[in-house]
Amino acid sequence: TYSDLSAKDGARPADDLFRDLRDIYAKPRPDSAPARLVKELALEDRGPQGREYQFAVGDQLVTRIKVFVSGRRVYRAIAVNPPGESAGRDAQRFIDSFRFEISKP
Repeated sequence: TYSDLSAKDGARPADDLFRDLRDIYAKPRPDSAPARLVKELALEDRGPQGREYQFAVGDQLVTRIKVFVSGRRVYRAIAVNPPGESAGRDAQRFIDSFRFEISKP
């Protein structure tokens, strides 16, 4: 999915923006356990800056989010799965498939 930032948010330093996005993604729903940040990686995919986050939601779910900011647009891929090696491997493969393709001259 993607969404657009306001002009004010689009002008913010990337580290501040990604910190706030991480906090938004970690915010629990009223009926669920709090999310615990398990992994955070800084990414740079041939230009756009990004982050990859992995959260554990109790013992029930693992959420992986890969997010890139290009100009005022925020792109994200999200995979949610139950804990387990097989499900985790499939979710990570999906998240890893999300990247920017740059055409060769």
